[in-house]
Amino acid sequence: MDTEDLDVLYSSSKWSTRMSADEIVDDHIQKGQDATKQAKLIYRNEANVPYKDEICNMDIFQPDDVTPDAPIFIFTHGGLWQAPLKDDGGHFVLSLVKHGIITVSLTYTVAPKGTLRQMVEEVEEAIVFIAKRFPHSRGIFVGGHSAGGHLAAMMLTVDWTKHGLPQDLIKGALLVSGLFDVCPIVHTYVNDELKITEEEAKKLSPNTHIKETCQLSSHCPIIVVVGEEDSPAFKKQSWEYGQQLKDGGLAVKVMEVKGHDHFHVLHDFAKDDYEPTKKLIKMINGRDK
Repeated sequence: MDTEDLDVLYSSSKWSTRMSADEIVDDHIQKGQDATKQAKLIYRNEANVPYKDEICNMDIFQPDDVTPDAPIFIFTHGGLWQAPLKDDGGHFVLSLVKHGIITVSLTYTVAPKGTLRQMVEEVEEAIVFIAKRFPHSRGIFVGGHSAGGHLAAMMLTVDWTKHGLPQDLIKGALLVSGLFDVCPIVHTYVNDELKITEEEAKKLSPNTHIKETCQLSSHCPIIVVVGEEDSPAFKKQSWEYGQQLKDGGLAVKVMEVKGHDHFHVLHDFAKDDYEPTKKLIKMINGRDK
């Protein structure tokens, strides 16, 4: 497949039928900002908490009646590893905090300043930071959208004992329209800023680490969500990665959401009656909302 075709396949904004490519990106950014603004008016929160430096920071939202053992959902945003879209986490805050779930949205050093390996390491640092800040939590759950889905999936390959933490630190994962094979990205416009080699792309692709994931995260239920109207490349990667994990013995649920594209498949996590929201709450709290 030539570069032009790959560029289209990995440009999710070109596949939406709701708006033009430029309009849907602007709408996506605005919806994230609006959700986070609303969440900050409703819930206790700490904004821009550094876990490494000023760039690498997180927003932490807690219920007013938070308990010491409250579960934690940590969201990692997308943006093709190039856009600091931390506000995208606001969609989850609106639906999760009311159920007693501490909700964290983090950002990291995006390209071109940050390398892909650096981003993976920073998200790992962020999880360690939260684990040590909330040592009595009954469970940390990770999630991510698009490029953030890639970063969240890479957390399932981490040996947490090297940080003095239990290996079952992460109790479950939500991967929304993620990228689990980075290799095709090498040959697209995305790599103009990312500047990753084929060798690095393979090493940093979750689908290269199926064996490690199934060994280190054997206890983890995983929900993979993708929109019916997303790019064929994103849909293919979600279904294939989910099946690879299933074949490795993990408990995986793949959901293709009818009528949803790459963007509102994420936005609708703000809604209580959205089926993926209900599945996520059930995974975290052990019951439907």
